[in-house]
Amino acid sequence: MSHTVTKALSVAAVAAMACGAHAASIFEDFDPFTGSLAINKTDDPVVGFAADPLDATNTMVEITMQGGDEAVLLTADLGAGTFFEVSARVAANDTGQLEIDFSNGGFGLTAAGSANEADTLENNPFLADTGTSGYKLLIQSNFSDTQQRLVLRQNGADLASSDILGDLTDSFDQYDVLLTLTGTTQANGDVELIGTLLDNLGGDDNTTVQATVPAASVEIGTDYGIAQLKYGSGNPSRALFDDVSITVIPEPSSLLLLAGAMASAMRRCRR
Repeated sequence: MSHTVTKALSVAAVAAMACGAHAASIFEDFDPFTGSLAINKTDDPVVGFAADPLDATNTMVEITMQGGDEAVLLTADLGAGTFFEVSARVAANDTGQLEIDFSNGGFGLTAAGSANEADTLENNPFLADTGTSGYKLLIQSNFSDTQQRLVLRQNGADLASSDILGDLTDSFDQYDVLLTLTGTTQANGDVELIGTLLDNLGGDDNTTVQATVPAASVEIGTDYGIAQLKYGSGNPSRALFDDVSITVIPEPSSLLLLAGAMASAMRRCRR
């Protein structure tokens, strides 16, 4: 499916919401932490809070992993939906305050998963039982210390990936990105996934990945949020997240709109 059609489908979902469909949403900026996201972790990674390396007046959630098989999810249960959007900001300064051991893990967003998912990820954070792992949008190693990739994953398998053009080293240098994962259910039951990385500092790291999940393989979990994963030995991993935003438009199936139905949806809104 083209980017143009996908954009129209997302707009159609928003139009349906404007017509009165109830949307569940959460925004968490950790200033202070409101507890809107449940913390689920395995193998004792440390979840705390730290000053934004680019703005000392702002607080971010900090996840630190020392080694072994570790997983952390910060998620909210918002139910199943015909449309979802999850986004979060990640930042670092030029002294390597954010570190990810890319060769042994990754970090990013999770959607349509299970609150118990971190437990199933302990032995290998990129694998999980069918029906529990949900979808992932992760920054992950491309088997290089200086070349990473943006990847969509489901149940331990890559759905789509794209090299990130910029040089994301393990110390990240100065970095500030916005990750966004959206899923739109089509009329035939398939789910169209789009993942984006937006470089807030105006660099060349902007990246997009896209995949279609067949109706028979669609995830039905109800938890959405952020994820950091690590397995095996290696350098410590630390990530700082902020401004976690989640929106889910639930059933009924009348929200399964194609782009061509958007005009009629807008007409109903004006009545």
